[in-house]
Amino acid sequence: MAIELSHLNLNSRICWMKMYRSYTLEKAFWAILLLLAMAGCNSSYSFPDPIFKDTAPASYTTEIYVTSDSLYFPLDENTYNDIKSFNLFAEHGTEYISFYDRRSEAIVIYEFASRKIIRHISLKNIFKQQRAYKTSVFVKTFDSIFMTNQMTLYQLDGKGRIKRKIDFLEEPRYEWAYFDNVVPPVFKDGYLYTGIRPYVNGVSFKALRQWRVLYAFDLVRGEASLHYLLPKNYRENLYGDNFLAYNYCLNDRGNFVFNFPADTNIYETDLRETHFAYKAKSAFQANPITPVSKELLETDKGSLEYAFRHAYSSIYFDPYSKRYWRISKQKINLEEYKNRQRKLSIIILDEAMNVIGESELNEPIVINSIFFTPDGAIYARVEPQNEYAIKYIRLRYRERVHEPGKTGNT
Repeated sequence: MAIELSHLNLNSRICWMKMYRSYTLEKAFWAILLLLAMAGCNSSYSFPDPIFKDTAPASYTTEIYVTSDSLYFPLDENTYNDIKSFNLFAEHGTEYISFYDRRSEAIVIYEFASRKIIRHISLKNIFKQQRAYKTSVFVKTFDSIFMTNQMTLYQLDGKGRIKRKIDFLEEPRYEWAYFDNVVPPVFKDGYLYTGIRPYVNGVSFKALRQWRVLYAFDLVRGEASLHYLLPKNYRENLYGDNFLAYNYCLNDRGNFVFNFPADTNIYETDLRETHFAYKAKSAFQANPITPVSKELLETDKGSLEYAFRHAYSSIYFDPYSKRYWRISKQKINLEEYKNRQRKLSIIILDEAMNVIGESELNEPIVINSIFFTPDGAIYARVEPQNEYAIKYIRLRYRERVHEPGKTGNT
């Protein structure tokens, strides 16, 4: 704004100068406010720089082995083996296990000890005007069942009636909440936290830098928000869709522990002040997990490149022994890829995140199905194509028998 003062008298000049100075200061004031607001917005997008915590050298004093003990939950004529989410829960001193069967679109609840079906809730009776799509289920109690379907979070009672619902955010368009065994729902300070399906553009740095990994539903106000970005190496490199299938567990301190497939570190956070990183590398990882070029990803070779690199598929916390399990996938060659042969191992970490063991898995378990009972038992699903029962086998700890990589478990 240019003002010519030469033709004005002294008083007029002074008046104009005061007005101009006031105008300039006001502009500066609003500019500062705008910068502060932008800084505030940007801080919500920033991944907190984690503090890297030193851990003891890997000791390999503990290993995991598969036993002959098993659990069978028989399928009735209305239930199939297409299990998409499940969880244990207890009510009035009795333990139950709930399964969401996608094929029948039903929640099936068994008494854990007797293996008997005691409740069957059909979603077709609840959502008569819409189909079940991208559905996940968590049974907290018989009268508090949480479910995601399409773009809404629902809370149902024991008869399948809708008690409340909270819509997902319209933008970003494909950030859809869900929960399952490796991204469990977390109830904390009046919020329900869930995972987010990794429907991000894996070849866009802009999309990766803005992508969040946690949905937060305010159960009091009925509002939704997004939290916590991908770690730095994911924002600066491309890996493809398979490497974006992150997950987390909740430890006994009430903190999230995140696992990202292309990252040798795991991350512990309370979403406020605690942000730690720990090295949790497999003994079978010989080379760094290198990024994938944009050209390869755009030619639909992402799954092949994923197989050619080491990857970390999931993480669990054993609340009974206070140990962490990190599932590791060893890289394979083209022939192994064609034959679908990929070796797995379980990295065992103690409460302080020290690696205390790693065991190769020779049994074909479903790696995202491991669960821990309150009395310390550990189970994993096997035979997912079994049409008569949902079957689990038991896993146990023992003192080390073999060095990692020299022989398998018995």
